[in-house]
Amino acid sequence: MLRDTFQKISNEFTQAINEPYVGHPLANYIRNSAPKILKEYIPQEFNFYKTKGSCGQDKWSNNRGAWIAILDPKITTGASKGYYLVYGFPVGTSEFVFGLSQGYFEAEKFFKNKWEDALEQSAELMKLKIPDKYSHGFKSGQPVFSNLDKQSKDKGYRVGYSYHKIYDGDNLPSEEALRKDLVNMCYAYNSVASKGGRNLDIPISKPKKSKKLDTQKYEDNEESYQNSLPKKNRKKSPKSAKINEKEKSIVRNSETKIRPRNPDYGEEAKENAQYMCEISNSHKTFKRKSDNNNFVEAHHLIPYEQYDLYADIGLCIDRAINIVALCPNCHRRIHHGTDDEVEGMLEKLYITRGKGLYESYICDLEELKRFYKL
Repeated sequence: MLRDTFQKISNEFTQAINEPYVGHPLANYIRNSAPKILKEYIPQEFNFYKTKGSCGQDKWSNNRGAWIAILDPKITTGASKGYYLVYGFPVGTSEFVFGLSQGYFEAEKFFKNKWEDALEQSAELMKLKIPDKYSHGFKSGQPVFSNLDKQSKDKGYRVGYSYHKIYDGDNLPSEEALRKDLVNMCYAYNSVASKGGRNLDIPISKPKKSKKLDTQKYEDNEESYQNSLPKKNRKKSPKSAKINEKEKSIVRNSETKIRPRNPDYGEEAKENAQYMCEISNSHKTFKRKSDNNNFVEAHHLIPYEQYDLYADIGLCIDRAINIVALCPNCHRRIHHGTDDEVEGMLEKLYITRGKGLYESYICDLEELKRFYKL
């Protein structure tokens, strides 16, 4: 698990550098085991990314600390040049940083005493190529540690980050939150690469263009989705948000972005809402011919465009906990209304649905709004 890996390195590294380097179990773990563990959690579409760990060559790297990087081999094969994702573990603190960073040895070579300015400007330009939905929860600018300034001479932990997040090994977030951060940064990294890379780069071969997908449609036939089977034939929505093997096998299709969704789960959500619009139970529509219930429609609160994002961290958003019942007018409004109208609807729905949404998907109100481009 990621959490166990980060906890081990952040809690043991500072003490380990006072012990012999050659053959040290932590050094071997950082160089060999940790990169392999990290590789397991990289989204499948980026399985060509390489992972690499280091904590020194012939001796402990007291100044640079330990690091584990995620590298697109078309961009760089090491942490001394290019740009990459990196977990950096400084000496003298249980805190460590994760983010999209850049190699400063290369910058020093080409920009001499202006290398810091070059990397900072590059980091700002890279940010322009990263959609907000991937950077949510991350900070820009230089990372600020509690006591790194006194313990480390390495400016590489402070310079050149487009986005970053600092964790404390003594108080780590959940495994799901760590995986989600990793997935988001993988997409951020890919976004920069697919939009031409860094402005200051020596020419780098561009990634091959992927087969054009239908980027407009994520959901299958709406009419059939809103009409479920009779209750005796329906399947219950799993209580767990974890994606199952069948769902995982059809996450991506080379021809389309349509993702699977089960109308039974939508019907369960309507039933849970007593066939009332969750914006207001005064929103009467008409009676369904099939069972005389008030007609409402199922809507995924975390939008279906985010299906792959959550699938990559092992979660499925096609669950009753993520589906709300809306009258047809409110359903159209949440898709096509003004920003102010949609924001008001989300705030109202989050009052009653937010706890379950956060517990299952670690999705707070601000992130939910970002998914709706608010």
